[in-house]
Order: sequence, then C-alpha cells, then structure tokens
Amino acid sequence: MTVLNTEVIPDVAALAHALRKRMPWAPAQKALQAHGLPRGRGWDLTVAKLVTPGTLAPDQIVAMQQLLVDHELCGEKLIRLYQMDAELKATLIRQLRSIDIQPNVFTACYPTGLSDAEIEENNSFPLQIAAIVEADGGLAVVFSTIRGLIFREEVDPDSLPPAAREALSYYDQVLGVRQERRQTFEVVYLPYEGDLVDIRVDYPDGMLRAAAQTAHAQVRQAFNEFVGCEALSTPLNLFHLISSMYEAPNEGTVVELAFGTTTASTKYEKMRRSLLCLRQEVYHRAGKQALAAPIEPFRVSIQWLVSLTDDVYSRPELSLQSTQMARDSEAPTLFDAVIRNTTGDRDYNFIRGRLEHFLAAITTAETLESMDVVG
Repeated sequence: MTVLNTEVIPDVAALAHALRKRMPWAPAQKALQAHGLPRGRGWDLTVAKLVTPGTLAPDQIVAMQQLLVDHELCGEKLIRLYQMDAELKATLIRQLRSIDIQPNVFTACYPTGLSDAEIEENNSFPLQIAAIVEADGGLAVVFSTIRGLIFREEVDPDSLPPAAREALSYYDQVLGVRQERRQTFEVVYLPYEGDLVDIRVDYPDGMLRAAAQTAHAQVRQAFNEFVGCEALSTPLNLFHLISSMYEAPNEGTVVELAFGTTTASTKYEKMRRSLLCLRQEVYHRAGKQALAAPIEPFRVSIQWLVSLTDDVYSRPELSLQSTQMARDSEAPTLFDAVIRNTTGDRDYNFIRGRLEHFLAAITTAETLESMDVVG
C-alpha cells in the first residue's frame, strides 16, 4: 500500500500546477475555500498566491496535497459500477493491503504526477499502478499512464480574426479539435461496505467518450490480471436510472434532458444559467401535458447542492447519456455514468449513494414484479 508521508512538506509549486491542470475552476474555488486555502480570481491569481513563499502553513500544504489526491480519485470521472461478492471483495482488500507496489515512474512522484517535460520524454508507458490508498470508506487502486487525448471544444467566434468570423458566420456553433498528452489517473474503488465496486477513469470536459470507454476496458483487464481472477466482469446496466431519477420530483435539479415523444419527435432541453429545474420549467410542463403518453427520456443531467462546510456548498453533476436509438431498442443498455464538478470524496460519494439508492429501488421493483407474475 501507499502511505502519504505527511511529515515531509510537499513541493507547493508542483501541487499547485497539478491541481490547476486537473480541476475546473468552479469546483476548485469551492474546494480551496472549504480547506481554508487562499483563492484569487481564477487559476492564474490563485496559483500565484499559493506559491508565494510563506503564504501557506505546513498543515495547509498537507490539506492541499489531500485535495489533489481526492480529485485524482473522484474528480471529472466517467464511471462504471460492478457487483462483487462480499467474500471475494473482502479477500481482495486484504490481498491489496499487503502488497508492496513495484517502483515505477508514476510511484516516484505520486500524487503530483509527472511534469509537462517528463510527459513528453516518457511518451509511451503502459498502464501501471501508481498507488493503493485508503480512501473514504474503502480502498482505491490507482492506475496511471500517459494518454494522447483528443478534445472537441466549442470555439467562441468573437475570439477569431474578422475574416474567420465572417467565413464561419453561417454556422450556429464552431467546434475545434485539440490534441494533448496527459497523465491520467484511473481508479478501481472497493468499498468496505456494500457490493458495488467502481472503475473511475479520467474524463475531462471535451474528451471523446470512446477514449474513456477504451480506458475502462484497459483498467478492468489490468486489475483482473493484477489480482489473478475475473473479479470484474460485466458492469451494471444504468439505463433505467434515467427515467427513474428524472421522475423523482425532488431528486436534485435537472439541468439537461433529452427524450422521445408520442408524436415521434426528439427533444433536447437545457437550462443551466438559472439553476432552475427542467421538471418545473413552464414550457416543459406544458409540452408534457399536451402529449397522450409520458415522455421517454434517454439522457439526463442532474445537479445537487452538497454541503462541504457550514457555509460552503458544491454543485456536483451526474450525467446519464444514452441515445434515441438505444431507447427504442428491445433491451436498452447504458454502462457509463459521468460525474463532474466534484471537489472530493464528499460530493462524489453523495452522487454514488444516489446511484446505489435508485439501483436498489429498481431491483426491488423487478423482484416484486416477478413475484406477481409467478403468483
């Protein structure tokens, strides 16, 4: 196992650089505030404050290191959930706790990660274990590698030269494709309680989903090979959570929704700026009432307000993203859930708990239905 040495003061500049590279500013400012760390207006001014000599006390530097660890375990992830027998899980946890990880390029600098120069120098590294750490309520096996990622991002036309703006004025949206080499942190999380095990792969905004799904397959195979058995096989189908979570009237704030209707149309609705719930939005409700049958959601994004301290709140977000084609199939499946805007394990575990709650409710309902059929 990896035990972080809190008696050795970490390199503040390396921590600040790693945090800036990983964390979007919205959750980062909440996390810094909750940890009692200084903030500026945006990452530039915040990093300048953090690295100024004498600004941080030793315990603040340790808190900053923990913030980084938490985000590597929980931040900006595409996840899959697996059911695991309790006895097998307990055996694996005992086994993993006793393992001494073979030193490699990632263990040497964990948790700060490689510098940009080192990433360019080490451009071909297989997936390796960087750490095995005690996480909140469980054990986390942290894999790392260097990936060549492709990001698809919206381009603000106003930022372009006049000639380019004019040439692209016909389009409603302009997208740019950017390539970047980045060290990623993929996690297999085994909770001490319950029978659900997570695989969490880095999924920064704009990253292609297919790349994250490929990373999942690699991590699952690497973990199974490491423990010497097929511990993780088929992930749970999350598709039916889309409808059940949308239809729960008090379950967070719905900020995005896509659905099919009885009139054979497909609708995509989005409402983020006002922080109002789409379930209660006037036009959405009026449209539903005009239909002869309930809508059929195939994509939903939900935010919650989660308390970090007495006066600091975060807004983590869960997205379950499927397609109309999957919705119309005989047995629709969705294995991935996207969790964004988390500050650490508190708000990540909140969303994980909601997933677990609705999965249990669906299982109970299916059991009762099958009993009725038999009866």
